Amino acid sequence: MTEPNSGKSRGGSKRGKQPSKSEALLAEVVAAGGTLEVSRTDGVNYGALMAAANLYKVPNGKRLVWAEPHGRHATRPQIRLEDQPEWMNATLDPLPIPPSPTTTHPAVARLAKGEEHFHRLATGRQPAALRLLQALAAAAAKRGYEVSTGAADAFWRRRTANQQWIHLTITISGHHMYVGVDDGRPRGYLPEAELRRLDRAKGPVLLRVVNGQEHRASHWWLDVTDERAGDQLAHVLQELELRAEVEEQRHQKRQERERHERRQREEALAHAKEQYFYDRRAELLVDQVDRWHLAQRIDAYLDALERVVDEVEDPQSLRDWIAWARQYRLDIDPLESGIAVPVEHEPELEKLAKYLPASLNLYAW
Repeated sequence: MTEPNSGKSRGGSKRGKQPSKSEALLAEVVAAGGTLEVSRTDGVNYGALMAAANLYKVPNGKRLVWAEPHGRHATRPQIRLEDQPEWMNATLDPLPIPPSPTTTHPAVARLAKGEEHFHRLATGRQPAALRLLQALAAAAAKRGYEVSTGAADAFWRRRTANQQWIHLTITISGHHMYVGVDDGRPRGYLPEAELRRLDRAKGPVLLRVVNGQEHRASHWWLDVTDERAGDQLAHVLQELELRAEVEEQRHQKRQERERHERRQREEALAHAKEQYFYDRRAELLVDQVDRWHLAQRIDAYLDALERVVDEVEDPQSLRDWIAWARQYRLDIDPLESGIAVPVEHEPELEKLAKYLPASLNLYAW
């Protein structure tokens, strides 16, 4: 990205107002046809510039978006000028905020009793926080979403224990979205008098949407005395729904990928079994033929021995040997000992390993 020129010409006369860096970035994207490749190492905070440009500087109905490299030949990220998604133009009804810290929703009532670290909020801001959470919980419940306290899984519960407070879980289409409030007080050491002052002070509450893919924002400073607080809460609820929608799309993609992988494994397993049984049949056939040929050779050899039995020094020992050999010949001859027909038992996975592609997990079944 090029830096804007200085504000004076060579002759020293002042030129017109120079565009800001965000305006210059927008101009470059437009000049590049709506897609500008950028570098991660040029020291420019593109995220901040894009956010500034998207605030009343982009053409109506447009926005700048960041796109990671995708495809074999893509090596650099892109900034694209795209149409705004429908949700950005949706008309949202403000959420009604109760005039007092009522706790009609059970989850909010539990917070009021001090659960999920709520008691650690500044005392002066707890009433406002309860009013905001009650408004959000009531609106979510009205839309059929489940609202509970705390985090639903162990990973986020550990985050909660590390100052990342999660006060409400709003479950949308089976996806847990986490909301927490904070008073914004500094966490470091402060004199006792200052701590007491901050604890009693009233003011805005910081509300965070903790997990999921951000669309509009991840945190809002909400002041219950501001008439815009209901509108902001409507944006919070919309953000939760948008993030849950992304989670559902990801879930569907994971399921489709798992179904595809399962089909691949089942096809590979069926082919491996077919090859395994083929080899077992071939081994049995070759073994039967080998034993049958060996039996014929033993017959010929024993016939030759019987012709010379009276010529040896110990004829009886030779006759005993021939008798044992005749029995052995009967034992190995498949035509005499019973013709074995292949019986196909379900093979163990380890026996199929050599017939399966190396890329498939043998124990994924």
